[in-house]
Amino acid sequence: MIGSFLILFGIGFIFVDWYKDFKKEKNDVELVNIFFENNNLNPTKEEVKENKETLVDKSVENYIGILEIPKISFKRGLVDIDSKRNNVKYNIQIIKPSDMPNIENGNLILAGHSGTGYNAFFKDLDKLQIGDYSHIYYKNEKYTYHVVNIYEVEKNGTVLIKRNTEKTVLTMITCSETDKTKQIVIISELTSKEKY
Repeated sequence: MIGSFLILFGIGFIFVDWYKDFKKEKNDVELVNIFFENNNLNPTKEEVKENKETLVDKSVENYIGILEIPKISFKRGLVDIDSKRNNVKYNIQIIKPSDMPNIENGNLILAGHSGTGYNAFFKDLDKLQIGDYSHIYYKNEKYTYHVVNIYEVEKNGTVLIKRNTEKTVLTMITCSETDKTKQIVIISELTSKEKY
């Protein structure tokens, strides 16, 4: 009887964990959709309010931008750098002192977890190769970057970013899947920008 109870408890725990992840993922998709609706269609204040009311988790802030990586079918929002949710525990983190994409010769530095679990947003980042593309949607502009350098560094709390300071850059950082003592650094340079 105790064994049956423990099995049911375990199944219940797994289901609750899965449901929380499902709910968070649904909420994230809705926030991405709201970002594009608000930036593309210029909705009225009533439409924006109605969209916000459909969110599963109303405590989550709206995104200020979107990171899209087509090769790995990835699309995720970015919150303001000063937000309490700008943390790898909750989201992709914009690392200070980042520059937003509209700053010429700036460097937008993003970090995220790899591995497993809901917040392992960068779990497939290691599949990127030189030449692959990423997009940042920010302030009605679509910024397209291509990967120019991929390297690993020791996981010690700091990262040396090797980049061309005369280029506008996107830097993405995550833990290595093959060596837990290292981090992968992916440097991408801006190739184009266009209105969306």
